[in-house]
Amino acid sequence: MRTISLCLISLLLILVTSGCSSGRELERTAFVLTMGIDKGVNGNLDLIFRVAIPRSMDIRAGGETSTLQETTKIITVNARSISEGISLASTNVERKLDFRHLRTVLFGEELARDELLYHQLDALERNPEFRRTTYLLLTEGPAREVFLSTRPVLERSVARYIDGIMQNMREQGFGTPVTLHEFVTAMETYHLDPVLPMVKNNPMVQSEKVDSKVKPMPEVKYKRREAGKTEPGGKTTESLPRSGGNPSEFIGLGIFHQGKLIDKWSGWETNSYNLLRDTYQRSMWTFDDPSGHFVYSMELERARSPEANIDWEGGTPHIAIQLSLDGDLRSVQSLEPYVDSQGIALLENHAATLIEKEVRRLIAKAQEKKIDPFFLSRFVRMHMATIQDLEDLNWRDEFSRAQVDVHVSVKIRRPGLRIQPSKEYEYQRAP
Repeated sequence: MRTISLCLISLLLILVTSGCSSGRELERTAFVLTMGIDKGVNGNLDLIFRVAIPRSMDIRAGGETSTLQETTKIITVNARSISEGISLASTNVERKLDFRHLRTVLFGEELARDELLYHQLDALERNPEFRRTTYLLLTEGPAREVFLSTRPVLERSVARYIDGIMQNMREQGFGTPVTLHEFVTAMETYHLDPVLPMVKNNPMVQSEKVDSKVKPMPEVKYKRREAGKTEPGGKTTESLPRSGGNPSEFIGLGIFHQGKLIDKWSGWETNSYNLLRDTYQRSMWTFDDPSGHFVYSMELERARSPEANIDWEGGTPHIAIQLSLDGDLRSVQSLEPYVDSQGIALLENHAATLIEKEVRRLIAKAQEKKIDPFFLSRFVRMHMATIQDLEDLNWRDEFSRAQVDVHVSVKIRRPGLRIQPSKEYEYQRAP
């Protein structure tokens, strides 16, 4: 009898809980692939949605398309909140907006500088359609300008475009991908200042746009525009000297403190940040040759996680940081025969010294602003007896006056496919 009762109850539960009243047919869904948030007028927000056109993304649909503009539509609406903006945007779309395939959210620079970015995250966390794996980006200038200018070089799929950009960030080191989950976690972590990767429009490439397509400028004009650039690409926050391709550049970091964007770091500084924050995977490093002529390049990857020892002897914090890298020699423009025991050691020590200099310079820049986006306090928290001790620690002030020593170890594991550079016997390098 008990068995029969359990079977009847189970059957009843199946009948009650079955159904798809909350289901949504694909033919009634409009998938938003990327979203932008700018500061609008009168304290409102400008919300930008890139909505997929499903049939145009299918090669089998008849007539292959090749641009992002042919596979998506951009909608901009002014509203008081993200939720209200989604509701208002739906009044001019035939289908219900769906954010379960959202790949990235772009925040405008003005919104971030006016301490308004943090206030928008609540909607992204509460709405179940916004996944915490969604990437966040900070734009230099309005986010809408990036939306209107983006022209992927290869991809017409937004998902593949964003995933490819993020993977390049990890492998090249000029940016660091940050998801919604990672940014919120950084916000809620004691003594850590969050960061967001930067994206901006390149003015040289923007000037090449003709009828929504990028047409590379003539050589004479390019050389004239290039002449004004004196620093290597990525060393400053200026746009790269380049022609053609996508006007959007994903390089650099935006640094936040107490809910406000307070600084922007260049691609070189982002590389140093990744080393300290333990988000570094690999990157191409180019240095002036020890001979005083030309440059040489190494592709270096992390050998082990960074180590740090912190003590307060004498009342002043002393921080000793150890960074370990190894990798491959990629080019030697000077044609010097470095591939022997002495030459390899010379390049390793020379590269380590220059990387140490870059890392120390970035640490000093952070100390001046009393911020710690590197999360160096993670090396202190393990020595704290209670959470209350960690909360009471005035880490940023301690870090700002700390004496920091950085030691970098570089090991060249492989010289590439050639041992020594080729030389023409009659060639004499100009002095």
